[in-house]
Amino acid sequence: MNVNKEIEAHWKKNGDKIKFKSKETASYDMIRGSLTRYAYGRLKSWQDAEDAVQEAYLHAVTYPPKGEGHNFGGLYKIWLDQAIFNIRAKNHKRGMVEEEEDIDNESSGIENTESSELIPEQAIDISGQTNLIMDMTDGLKHKPKSIIRLALIFGYEYKEIEKILKVSPKTVDNTLTYFRQKVKEHPKYENLCRGS
Repeated sequence: MNVNKEIEAHWKKNGDKIKFKSKETASYDMIRGSLTRYAYGRLKSWQDAEDAVQEAYLHAVTYPPKGEGHNFGGLYKIWLDQAIFNIRAKNHKRGMVEEEEDIDNESSGIENTESSELIPEQAIDISGQTNLIMDMTDGLKHKPKSIIRLALIFGYEYKEIEKILKVSPKTVDNTLTYFRQKVKEHPKYENLCRGS
């Protein structure tokens, strides 16, 4: 099947739909598709959810999967999770800027250093780690790649990953244990192993 047709079929099945209330009026109801509902569950904003869905489809069109036998639905889910992560990071950064503007001039430096919010250097570090995980898993088969990315990038719990990918607890544990071992062989990747 042509990739563009695959994308279109995927959207028709899972995307939002508009239902006009009557032929006489331009009024309509928005029927949220499973993709937008999923993104909303993670982002808690319908606008952000729509943006994430569109960003993932844009990625699919810009960098279409090559070759035969790919699972477009599985690939799209990974792209959607990455888009959700990107929007969360952007919103977090926006929130930090707004907080800085609201800080009272009399607040002490000690109060600011005790904040649990990410500082820009930490955000850059997280972004770098995410890119490294993406690079290190690019050549893997779909399920191991998804397990690693869902756990280490998006913070899913083991039980959630088992349900999403329909894999056994042992598969999740073995995949992550193996990947963390590979990571430990590279000193510059040691931060990825924290919490293992």
